[in-house]
Amino acid sequence: MIRLFVGENSFEASQALNKLRSNFSGITEVVDGASIESGQLMDLLLGMSLFSEERLIIVNGLSEQKDLWDSLPNFLEKLDSRTEVVLVEPRPDKRSRTYKWLKKQAKVSEFVPLGERDSQGAVSWCVNRARDEYGFELNKDLAKLMVERIGHDQMRLDGTLQQLAVADEITQSLVDAMLPLPKKENVFDLFEAALSGRAKDVHQVINYLELSEGPEGAYLTIGLLASQLINLNALVLSGG
Repeated sequence: MIRLFVGENSFEASQALNKLRSNFSGITEVVDGASIESGQLMDLLLGMSLFSEERLIIVNGLSEQKDLWDSLPNFLEKLDSRTEVVLVEPRPDKRSRTYKWLKKQAKVSEFVPLGERDSQGAVSWCVNRARDEYGFELNKDLAKLMVERIGHDQMRLDGTLQQLAVADEITQSLVDAMLPLPKKENVFDLFEAALSGRAKDVHQVINYLELSEGPEGAYLTIGLLASQLINLNALVLSGG
């Protein structure tokens, strides 16, 4: 059997590979397709193992070698029925003859990254992953906070979910402690909230600064902002 894993979502691709490997009882071999030579590839695909009748061969990035990629169908057409090959290709040339051949002959799985603008999709993924993989319910607001702090990197999101899974209680304070905002973002949020007259948001940011930097750090930040506000006010009054 031939499988083709396409797409730049390395997290989902690795999850699918891990599942394949865990369900496979024979010998598994993983090779770097970007550096393998033609003779080695032929021996790998057409040879047989002395220790097992079934083999799972995972080849990463073979399309980086154009000549080998172009000749790949010649090898795969002679593949033994007891050998399963998985080709992992994040960005193959879909115009190539080999890709078109694989589309017809292989089982193709596409792993598309979470869209940078699809924050709701990332939030839903976190909630579902927490429930299905780690057995706990994640509040959507906390999932949204995770996505805001980490972005759409599923590897980092999953790592955070693993840590939350062993916590006694999952709260915003815990997520804040695990995923602190850069100081410049805290300062900007506080400055913008103060100028807009949003007292509740001002208190929230100050509380967060106290948690992350201690009372002295929070007071120092507030003092610096106060001086900036005074300077800004003086500039406006002077007509500058």
